[in-house]
Amino acid sequence: PDVPILATPPTIELTGILFRDSLKIMNSPEREADIPLYNEIQVERVLENFVPIQFNESRTIDDFTITPYQAGHILGAAMFHIATHEGNVLISGDYSIGSQRTVGTAHKPSLSVDLLISEATYGERLHEERFAAETRFIEQVKDIFTREGKILVPSFAIGRAQEILLILKKALRDGRLPPIPVYVDGMVKSVCNVYSSYENYVTKALVHEIRSNRHPFWNELIKPVETASRRNEILQGGPCLIVASSGMLNGGASMFYATRLLNDERNAVLLTGYQDEESPGSALLNLTSTHVEAKNITLCGEEYAVKASVHTFGLSAHADRMEMAGFIDSLRPKTVLLVHGSNDARESLKKSLRCKDSINGFDGLVMERTFGVKNEVDTYDSLELPQESDLERIRAILGPPASLPVKGSRIADMWFGTRVKPQDIEKLICRLIDLGLVRRDDEKCNLLWILTPSESKNFPDEAKNAQRVKTENFKGKILEYCMKMNLAPPVTEWRIDGGFHCAKMILIIGGSQYQSNTQKAAERSVAEQLAAEELLAFCNSRDSSEIGDAIYVSEKDAEILKSANPKGKLLEYCTKNNLQLPQFQFRVLHTDWCCRTSLEKDLQQVISKWYQSKSKTTAQQAAAEEILNRFKNEYKCKDVKPGFVTDNLNCSPEISDNETRLSSTESNLTGKTDSSQNEKDSRLTLNVLKQRGYIVDFGYSAAEQEGPSHAPVFTVKAWVKLPDDSLIESSMEEGKTKKQAERNAARAVVELISNL
Repeated sequence: PDVPILATPPTIELTGILFRDSLKIMNSPEREADIPLYNEIQVERVLENFVPIQFNESRTIDDFTITPYQAGHILGAAMFHIATHEGNVLISGDYSIGSQRTVGTAHKPSLSVDLLISEATYGERLHEERFAAETRFIEQVKDIFTREGKILVPSFAIGRAQEILLILKKALRDGRLPPIPVYVDGMVKSVCNVYSSYENYVTKALVHEIRSNRHPFWNELIKPVETASRRNEILQGGPCLIVASSGMLNGGASMFYATRLLNDERNAVLLTGYQDEESPGSALLNLTSTHVEAKNITLCGEEYAVKASVHTFGLSAHADRMEMAGFIDSLRPKTVLLVHGSNDARESLKKSLRCKDSINGFDGLVMERTFGVKNEVDTYDSLELPQESDLERIRAILGPPASLPVKGSRIADMWFGTRVKPQDIEKLICRLIDLGLVRRDDEKCNLLWILTPSESKNFPDEAKNAQRVKTENFKGKILEYCMKMNLAPPVTEWRIDGGFHCAKMILIIGGSQYQSNTQKAAERSVAEQLAAEELLAFCNSRDSSEIGDAIYVSEKDAEILKSANPKGKLLEYCTKNNLQLPQFQFRVLHTDWCCRTSLEKDLQQVISKWYQSKSKTTAQQAAAEEILNRFKNEYKCKDVKPGFVTDNLNCSPEISDNETRLSSTESNLTGKTDSSQNEKDSRLTLNVLKQRGYIVDFGYSAAEQEGPSHAPVFTVKAWVKLPDDSLIESSMEEGKTKKQAERNAARAVVELISNL
């Protein structure tokens, strides 16, 4: 009872789920007459004896050195290599060659193998190409959903169900499937929750799903079934897909759904895994090959009519005959013992092997082999491998994380300073994985991906800083600054320094060059963000020093300015008095616009204060209003209410003697009169703007006439071409005459220009 049980951490957690599920089944009312094989106390005692061991971690017990390797079958599945003085044994368990969506491919041990005990589940078959099988699966789902049927996918709770969910999730995301509801039921639910805790045991793509979403398998369309009443709601609802355990229909939620879905020809059952010849799933498969019209199957002791269609797909987590033969031959074992498969499968695989001493195992077999006594047991202790104190040196050798993996042999050459044996390369790779610096490629275990600080647990400060700058997005902010200030985007200079990308960002402002200090980070994007942060801080400091204490325009004052339109009135005032048009100077302070206005009159330069607002137009209007108030003895802005610029300038909006002379100009921009002077002023404004280069050209569309001949209505549209070749058009304006319509259109387009 106290014997230690070595297993990987995810295997230990999954075993607990399986034990407790079996207890629930053994104690169910349907099994009342059966004596349970074990009880809860016994289960807890067994679980207490588990000892966690990581992939590639060696443990020595007496004269045995035990090392687990990734098997690629399901989460945490391991091959165990046992090294002794009398020979080395590798027990493969179930394994898969080629990456799945959840776990990577099996890893070949670096230590020699004398006796290999290998599975032979698919020793007589070749699998369908994985991509083709997935494509066929998706097309079948789409076809059944189109005919408004329900789809049941019985799945093994560990591995297969998660593969199916990721296939569906990607197809839904890519638009290859319509938005079909997917429900997950049975033990599959609790198993799905385990994957998030074991990033080092899953594929790089699944790590991304874990970190990018609240749950790696659930989303708005894929949801777990939480209650028994929810099952009935699903069955009474519309078309959907149900992923449920068990995979062979010999119990669990999948049997519940099968008894209710098989009698409808619109529905379908999609089988994606191995079916034991005595299982209901196998019986269902056999029915599809018969030509009997009335097809029936026995489930839970009752007979059910089978009208639903049944389809199979090769999404196995086992290696096929060719993959197993290649893997076994690459290990060059002296003896191979084939187990776990039918006799035909074992015999077929045996004939495919290069090893002459291949044995078809069976119950009760006793075998004895002598491989020669070894003076030393193969271990990982004979080389000087990297330690935690070597992190900076090994980071310099690895270089920064890149978009391509690096060969383990290349890293070994640099670390050891010479060519080494394959087993020594493997030892170094395992050590680098233990240090949290790399992870193996999902397809080729000799290729390594260098981990970023956020993927490794060794550099928490770097990871925290990386998350900060990515969230703030300083690069986006500096690009926005350049766009607002009409500047060319900054240029980034790059170099690599050991394990870091180095970035220096350069920006040209007014002919002067400004640059950040060189910023270093393991991730290229983070180094660029850090450089952008420093450059943006300099720009804000520079503009803040020039601007000083800007007057902030509140939302209430912004509405007043929008209604009064002081910029338009200032432009009209300058045109009427034959003055140079005002100059508007802009700066960007953090995310706000700042503006000040200057105007030359009587050889004197009048300059406003700086005004700050979220809106460029609002800041511009506020600066224009101040200039108008400076000339209050000549012009009165009747539409500008006291309390904003008048308060800031400590002046009052008194009416001047010249107000009458300029009233027609003001009325022209506000659209409150309809005099001939308005028509002249609007045309004059456009002419002056063209002469001074603020616009390239202007004109009017051909007048359209409506209504009776004695009371016609003319409609005209005015247009203006700006220096950047863009066009501004007014709305269609009406008038009793063509001239009146053109006048109204000119007034409208002047208002549009004044709001730019």
